[in-house]
Amino acid sequence: MKKLRIGFLFFFLISLVLTACSGSNTPKADLNLMAGSNAKLFLGTDLNSDGLLKAFYQQEHLAVSVTYLGGPEAEAAKNQALTGNSDYQAFMFDDQLFSKGLTDLSYPARSFVGVWVKKSKAEALGLGAGNNYLDHTRYGQLLESGDLKIVTANANQSTASALEFFATMSACTGNSGSALTVENVQSAKDCGKTIYDHYARSSGSTGDSVNMVFNDALQGTNMFDGVIAFQASFAGTHGLNSQLEAKGKEPFIFVYFSDASPVAAMALGDTGKLNDSQKQAYDKFVTFLLSEKSQQYINQQGLLSGSSAFGATPDYSSFKADWGMNPNPKVNPVNPPVYNVAKQALTIYTNLYKRPKDVEVCLDMSGSMSNNNVNVIDAKGQKVSVSRLQALYLATKKLTDNQGGSFILGPSDQISYSLFSQNTVGPVAQSTGTNTAEAGKSLAAIIGNDSAADQNITGIGVVRNG
Repeated sequence: MKKLRIGFLFFFLISLVLTACSGSNTPKADLNLMAGSNAKLFLGTDLNSDGLLKAFYQQEHLAVSVTYLGGPEAEAAKNQALTGNSDYQAFMFDDQLFSKGLTDLSYPARSFVGVWVKKSKAEALGLGAGNNYLDHTRYGQLLESGDLKIVTANANQSTASALEFFATMSACTGNSGSALTVENVQSAKDCGKTIYDHYARSSGSTGDSVNMVFNDALQGTNMFDGVIAFQASFAGTHGLNSQLEAKGKEPFIFVYFSDASPVAAMALGDTGKLNDSQKQAYDKFVTFLLSEKSQQYINQQGLLSGSSAFGATPDYSSFKADWGMNPNPKVNPVNPPVYNVAKQALTIYTNLYKRPKDVEVCLDMSGSMSNNNVNVIDAKGQKVSVSRLQALYLATKKLTDNQGGSFILGPSDQISYSLFSQNTVGPVAQSTGTNTAEAGKSLAAIIGNDSAADQNITGIGVVRNG
């Protein structure tokens, strides 16, 4: 079991997602949107970058501000927005599975989930362009034999990995065309482990895993052969494959799962709490995304047209055949299970499939931690200023209170906490699995539960400045 060493700075960064400071020339947002990683491929980073956010502003003079966040954190933010106060009026999830409770839903894009494999490896295994189909039985054999070294993200943090987990379970039932139930997930557990026990690495989000494999290929370290990801993850006119080829590196080929191929249907919806001007901006934004011109731009980034884009003529010219891209692959597509079954299946994943973590957290208790406040988004979706020491305390509570979020604890996960000091020998607190209460008490005594800290802050948030 590999040990993960995390200094405080890194831990702080994964607890609080950084965004750029807003410039003085940035117009006030007419609509605040939270979106998944796939949306960034066609929306762009902000109004100053190429993408549909900029095009929409130029056409309608309406500014949509986007925060990119996925997995359980985005779902928690959505639930808070539906039940309480929030800065966000709309959400765009990488799959409709997480859109429960939103209103005025539309589906602007779709993407298959499969495995991106280095071209030379794919061709050596007979999976080159035109033959890039693989069933889960052979896939498991290739992983077990070591012929494929594949990275997958944590299914609790990654939509792509969650959908592939559900597809694996469907394939293991022997009847991938039937709806997945808790019962057949239970019966397929042993079959699924023949695949999940042999992944080369399993951590982080889809973006984390894709970047890990991309950088491995770019640097020529060749630790990995591929990654579970969306069909769009390496594609597009300026995508990762294009960047690799521009630097003289071999591209990746997208390999489809023929027996159970997951399809992510991107879902956009609002909270139902919009005022008149926000509702007008939302409606115009939806109409803009579903227009033929926008849909063709979405296609050029490697995504399929959405099911709501009625009458729009797609443009799949960027779906390069030598990268294995095909808008109509010969596969058995599978949709995710219903919401409650998906949640129970992910609990099984956490307890049985996810590799145990052995984590060391180093806490910076230096004097500077009491200065230089940072802005975070609290559980109510409001911006709150706290000291770095308060942020440290609240970040550790994400683990010691076992609140979930982006760091899901399994029964065998071990965490030890040390202080950032040469005079400290050994950990000051430890925990195993979800039994974290005693470690929490120890850390609270050391750090100090600052009464000025907003107890509603859960670490979901976004550092706006600093």
